[in-house]
Amino acid sequence: MVRTFGRLYRWLYRDFEGDEFAFLREAFEDYLREHWWGLLCRRNRRLGTRTTGSRKTAQAIAAAAGTTPARVRQLHLAGWVEADIAAQPSGRRVWSFPASQVEPLATLISDGLTLQDAAAYLRLSKHRVRELIATGMIKPLLSTEGHGAATWLISRHQLDDLGRAYSARQALVTKEEPPDCVPLVQILKAWRLEAGAFAALLHALQSGVLTPIATRDVENNVLGGLLLPRREVQAWLAHWRESNGRGYSITDAAGILGIKAQVAYHLVRCGFLECTSSPLTQVRRVSRDGIAKFEARYISLVEIAKRSGTSPKQALLRLQIHPAAGPAIDGCRQYFYLRSDVEHLLDQPLQTQESGNAEP
Repeated sequence: MVRTFGRLYRWLYRDFEGDEFAFLREAFEDYLREHWWGLLCRRNRRLGTRTTGSRKTAQAIAAAAGTTPARVRQLHLAGWVEADIAAQPSGRRVWSFPASQVEPLATLISDGLTLQDAAAYLRLSKHRVRELIATGMIKPLLSTEGHGAATWLISRHQLDDLGRAYSARQALVTKEEPPDCVPLVQILKAWRLEAGAFAALLHALQSGVLTPIATRDVENNVLGGLLLPRREVQAWLAHWRESNGRGYSITDAAGILGIKAQVAYHLVRCGFLECTSSPLTQVRRVSRDGIAKFEARYISLVEIAKRSGTSPKQALLRLQIHPAAGPAIDGCRQYFYLRSDVEHLLDQPLQTQESGNAEP
């Protein structure tokens, strides 16, 4: 400071030390408190204690706010804390923080949660919280990727606002326990949602397409605890998957084909029913095109019997065609034939081998 202000500093504190010049020194120190970026400490004995305490080192402000110097520097680089940095001739960087930043810094630290704590606070898994961050629904104060921090720092206040944004749309119910509802956390754990479905579900809640159910349980006010009507969510999810080309689950595809889920899983394993899976979630989906291709190529013994006016057992005995799949072929619980092999026999009564060989 002496080098910067030179003669002015000498005049004020050496040549004009009398009380009659105190107003000049007060004006000078007011300027220092407002504009001077450097550290003013006890070495500057001529300055008042109010001036020398106007700025703090990273270590001092970190101790006052209950955190570490590294965290303070990261918050400054992320734009949350004011600071000045000076490079000395030796290359060392000197950090200087206004003392007024202690309170806002302490608020940021006390309000901050790690990624694991944020997940527990929302009753979600960590990778779901990462999805919320990736979609911009949560904006962390510090991240391990963007800011080089060792741990995440996520605002608890922001998480509260996020939960209130969805719980404010809750529909009131008159019964003590709402019927046929499922918590959002259970949907995320057990419904095997593909990539993008969680964010789309939250947008549906935000826009009012889906409405959570209000209860007296305060735990249901957090995001993961929201109670959702099961059938409405299932209908919305099926529509979203169809609209986005995500296809059907194997169980849903079985329902469309009119077969049991166990049979559908067998057909997928054997390659009869085309199926795709996400490399990230390992969720298998059957597209509408895959269902159409299966129906165009294969036909079940049950359908053959129905169209021929007989029972599946009788149809199996009378057909002299080798099935593509079935209990005696590959262990499948139902028989399936190539449609091209039996097309000429459909919609007409099946004749027994004996009657086919009888004389007219």
